[in-house]
Amino acid sequence: MRRTGAVLTVVLGGVLLAAGSARAEGDAHMGLSRGLPITIDDADKIEAGKAEVKFRSNYERQRDNTHLFTLDPEVEVGVRPGLSLGMTPRYSMGNAKQGGRGAVEFEIEYNVLEFSGMRPGITIVPQVSVPFGPGGESVQSEVELRFTQPLGQSKTAPRLHLNVAWRHLHDADRDERRNRYFAVAGVNFAVAQNTALALDVVREPSRERGKADNFVEAGVRHALGEKTVLAAGAGAGFGPDSPRFRLLVGVQRSF
Repeated sequence: MRRTGAVLTVVLGGVLLAAGSARAEGDAHMGLSRGLPITIDDADKIEAGKAEVKFRSNYERQRDNTHLFTLDPEVEVGVRPGLSLGMTPRYSMGNAKQGGRGAVEFEIEYNVLEFSGMRPGITIVPQVSVPFGPGGESVQSEVELRFTQPLGQSKTAPRLHLNVAWRHLHDADRDERRNRYFAVAGVNFAVAQNTALALDVVREPSRERGKADNFVEAGVRHALGEKTVLAAGAGAGFGPDSPRFRLLVGVQRSF
């Protein structure tokens, strides 16, 4: 836990040292996407005819000191106003139990209400995850609700976020939960020109009955112009079943 605390201290310290009074030129750094830089996602949308490519990776040190490294790329395309389609081919490696497994995730993002000024935003995201690799895991369906509340009129004002989801395993084993929930709450705010900090708390019951993963996370997004964003984050697990810590890095490119 001390090692994890040191990682978080380095991340936060680097951000605070970089902080300045200059106002950000755009608001690409204020966006949030899963893994860019941490778990929390915002209720924003992709414009029709636009696309985003995201390359994400994360490392987890498990409670039993095994290791898990996951590649998590995504392609998302805006097909009409407020509606986008996404695909994520995810694969995990390492000596942890989940290593050598993957899944292809298909999702639809429907922006019910666009946040603007002090008006909140709401996005509904149905998705299905089809596993591959050893282990015989089940297909999983999910419906997620994303909520964003700006705390000011400016495009770079701080924002509060809440993500909640219901997940269903279609062919669950006896020791697995057929239905479970996911919840994460967080905030992000600008700390320097084109740079923002994000913080969240994650609660995710595991597929295995009686277990749950809990994290507190911090991350940084930095925009290289309006179309490219770099992101990095770290999380500390708490509770008897959670991984000890996780590290996340990624890049996002808009077209």
